Amino acid sequence: MRKIEVRHLEEKIRYDGTQIRPLWAFEKTHIQGDSIITFMGPMNVKIDEMLDQKDIINESDKTNTPISSDLSLHFIVEHFDTHSPKVAFLRQRILTYIAFEVIKKNIEGNSNLKREFSDIYYENKKLSVSIASVSPTCMKIHLGINIESTGAPNYVKIIGLKEIGISDYKKIAKKISDQYKDEIIRIEEDICKIKHL
Repeated sequence: MRKIEVRHLEEKIRYDGTQIRPLWAFEKTHIQGDSIITFMGPMNVKIDEMLDQKDIINESDKTNTPISSDLSLHFIVEHFDTHSPKVAFLRQRILTYIAFEVIKKNIEGNSNLKREFSDIYYENKKLSVSIASVSPTCMKIHLGINIESTGAPNYVKIIGLKEIGISDYKKIAKKISDQYKDEIIRIEEDICKIKHL
């Protein structure tokens, strides 16, 4: 059965898009294999590091840093078992859904929390950003959940975990990571116990 290493980094790291590149976890932490790395830090992704071509087309005339926030909780997921974009995006949806459910259980007034595909909103303000991608060696996911509600371009309305009443970010990171890990491992266990036709 595949092993998925989960680690939270105590140092603050600025997410700039380079962390979505293959083997970032190995270079940063010496973890070799599937992993979920979490850390806190600002987010500032310039256009030349963006992967979503639609975002590039829509945002390039507004600012050179269309994805930014003063402080976010980041998840970097890396798997080496597939190069399928479809699987990468399905796993991205699983991670986002788990994050949505964990946050929902930890706030009052959770009816204001909504998930739309790979994005989470609170009172129609953006709480998260996410991207998935594949390379010849692996698939990667980044999920960033705002902690502060400042630092985004003025045409993007964002909200942070602090504003909706969540303060133990490390605890939230662990819950989301552990549940994602369990979900992926359970899927593999189910595959291994089914007699195929």
